[in-house]
Amino acid sequence: MRAHAASERKFSLKRKLMLQTSVFVAAIMMLVTVLVAVLLNGYLSRQMHATLEDVSRSAQMLLEQRIAYLVENTGRLAGSQLVINGLLDPQGRQTYLPELAKNFAAGGDVAAFSLVDFDGRPIYQRQSELREYNRSTELRGALAMGQLTLFIRPSEERLIVAAPVEYYATTQGALVVEFDLDAISQRSRLYQSEGYYKLLVGGEEVVSHRHSPDERYISQRVSADSRTPLLNTLGLEVEVGFPERIYLAPVWDAVQRFILLGAVLTLAAVFVSAWIGNTIARPILALHRRVTADESPELLGRPLGTGDELEELAQGFAHHAAELQRQQQSLEQMAHFDSLTRLPNRVLLADRIQQALARAKRSNTLLAICYLDLDGFKPVNDNYGHDIGDLLLVNVAERLHRSVRGADTVARLGGDEFVLLYGDLHQVEEAEQALERLLKTLAHPYRLGAERKVEVSASIGVTLFPYDNSDPDTLLRHADQAMYLAKQNGRNRYHLFDPEHDREVRTRREALGRLERALVNGEFVLHYQPKVDMRSGTLVGAEALIRWQHPERGLVPPGEFLPLLENTDLIVSIDQWVLDQALTDLAAWRTAGIDLTVSINISGRHLQKSDFRANLEAALMAHPEVPPSAVELEILETTAFADIRQVSVVLESCRKLGVSFALDDFGTGYASLGYLKKLPAQTLKIDQSFVRDMLTDSQDLAIVEGIIGLSRAFHRQVIAEGVETEEHGAALLQLGCDLGQGYGIARPMPGSDFPSWFEDYRARPFSTASTPPLGHALSPVTAEFEHRRWVRELIAWLEEEKGTRPLPALDEHACYVGRWLAQQRGTTLGNRPELKQLDAIHHEFHALAVELSQSHHSSRRNLQKYRAALLRLRDRLVTQLRSLPSKPETEITSVTPRKT
Repeated sequence: MRAHAASERKFSLKRKLMLQTSVFVAAIMMLVTVLVAVLLNGYLSRQMHATLEDVSRSAQMLLEQRIAYLVENTGRLAGSQLVINGLLDPQGRQTYLPELAKNFAAGGDVAAFSLVDFDGRPIYQRQSELREYNRSTELRGALAMGQLTLFIRPSEERLIVAAPVEYYATTQGALVVEFDLDAISQRSRLYQSEGYYKLLVGGEEVVSHRHSPDERYISQRVSADSRTPLLNTLGLEVEVGFPERIYLAPVWDAVQRFILLGAVLTLAAVFVSAWIGNTIARPILALHRRVTADESPELLGRPLGTGDELEELAQGFAHHAAELQRQQQSLEQMAHFDSLTRLPNRVLLADRIQQALARAKRSNTLLAICYLDLDGFKPVNDNYGHDIGDLLLVNVAERLHRSVRGADTVARLGGDEFVLLYGDLHQVEEAEQALERLLKTLAHPYRLGAERKVEVSASIGVTLFPYDNSDPDTLLRHADQAMYLAKQNGRNRYHLFDPEHDREVRTRREALGRLERALVNGEFVLHYQPKVDMRSGTLVGAEALIRWQHPERGLVPPGEFLPLLENTDLIVSIDQWVLDQALTDLAAWRTAGIDLTVSINISGRHLQKSDFRANLEAALMAHPEVPPSAVELEILETTAFADIRQVSVVLESCRKLGVSFALDDFGTGYASLGYLKKLPAQTLKIDQSFVRDMLTDSQDLAIVEGIIGLSRAFHRQVIAEGVETEEHGAALLQLGCDLGQGYGIARPMPGSDFPSWFEDYRARPFSTASTPPLGHALSPVTAEFEHRRWVRELIAWLEEEKGTRPLPALDEHACYVGRWLAQQRGTTLGNRPELKQLDAIHHEFHALAVELSQSHHSSRRNLQKYRAALLRLRDRLVTQLRSLPSKPETEITSVTPRKT
């Protein structure tokens, strides 16, 4: 009984599978068959019509060519002398016209050959049937117009060509030839094994070949056009057709093949489904027993597919699926949420950040990524134990969760570190206000247990997207960096990350890496700028100046890369390379007979290294042909030394080796009288920024003069940088500075070019004959500046109520403009009307100033009025001053290229 039931169950399942599979396969094959038939039908239809188009066009062109050939020969024959003679000579025409007509009709196309007179009466006919052409309208037109005419007689299948015969330019008759259209079409048709060919005039059939009324055709008719002018004149159309059975045969063949294939596949599907039913019936029943835990014999007595076994099996699977889903949810909770605080962990945070970034981009709002670390959590954990520490973290997590909005995110990364995401922010102030509230919330005491209260605070680092347009990992790292800065700044605060500063740091790091590679690759070179005694013109030395021979940018000046090297150890390596290279070049020069001192720049960081003296001594020993006295080390005056005494000791020990020292760019940095006293530097170098403008800026002139005075007071040698013109050198000589370097002497040059320059150099002292005393070298630029300052002081004195501000000097001869005017009166500029007009405006200005000072109190009541008057006069004076020639004879001028 049980075996019979099992067999019935397998048959039930097998029948179900067989029916469904066979129906499915048959339906698929039917669909495929129909689809293939439609596609094949469309493809063959396009191919057939294309073929018909080509065949009909080819036949049309062949027909056009044949008719053109016949018409042309007819016209030639009508113009031959034999035809003319036959028309005019009644006796002779019977002699040669028959032979001529016979030869002309040899091609087989000619049906009739006639020669008619001007009235259309036949005077010669080759055919037995006599035709009367005088009633033909086309012939009468050809004779009257004297033009070749062709036309068709559809009923007779004839193409008639009438060619006029002329004698002494007068139409005397016509040659009329009838051609058999059937014969012409036979010659012009593209013969096919099957199909038909028709010629039609006005839709009426004229000639037809192989057309059967019992056959269905696919045809193509083409009309004459500009490519077939003769057919177009005759109105002749060509139609070509093929039997439809030729076109449908491949389609029916494919359909039959697919029907056969479908039958085979359906049969195979029936067998396969039967095998599958036999194979899986018993395992399904066994699975049902395992899922439902039902071992009763009644289960085996119910036919499969007619009882409730499958429904019970589905219910059992649903129960197990629900159980698996609960387990999966538990695993996801463990994988995405922190087990202690139930907050999202690092994995879920990454997804939340991606979503928040996408939302911020769509809504064009700000997203604040906050990295939070508790201040004082470790003492709580150490003093009260991990249980209390965990309880504190749970309380902190609850406060954080209550402090944010529903769309925001709070996540715990581990330990006492949390991350907050504030989205939909429109201003930075919104994030700042939220963080202020959060810090206050977290700073409140926490009650942990009945009698235990603890206090902790938080340090928060914040970065704002899209101001910080980085990927999620980088955003977290930036917020972490900002959090450490908040801790360093005192804790219990937040710190905003600065993306621009971070980009600058990365750019600087990349630039330093490139410079390090440049040093390894040997891309640095040294150029040398000579130094001379301007009073005698004698060459006294040269300064070694580093350059970067960039493989793509070319020669890069030091101002573009040396500032990046400050406060890095790479500057020490580059200094050491400069020292070695300069000593190598100096050794080669001395061998060539060039005896001079080379100045080498040393950074403050290198100088403060403990091994500086040892490295210097080793470099000197490596070049024994270079005496230490030929080496001068230049120290930037802008360098701040941490221990000036230690540096003094190092310099003094280096001096004992024989080298000398100079303070470079003096007047621009940290140098003081204490520096001059403690540092054993024998030379002061005046910075080129003061020297360059000393001829036009009284303050720069005063600084230069002061530095020279300091060098005398401290018994130091002084040298000026930036000597660009003859006037600069002459002015420096007047002030007592004999040594100089700059473009006015020589530009920096490669070490390989220095020997040749040295050979060509001729001592040339700087002349001071044409340079006026600097105390009187007043500048119009400075005059304008001083005048504006004087006006501001006068207006400030008028506006001041307490009377504590001093009144500026009112003597028009004592102010800067007055002294400059007095200086110019002795020059060629003194006689110019522009200077006289300027003098008048200056006098008017001081007269008004004196008047205002004498009536101070009334002037205050009309302050705006007098202020406007002063400003108008000031502008007039400045305009007039600028209108003067820029270079009077005694004015000292300068150019402004900066030495690099």
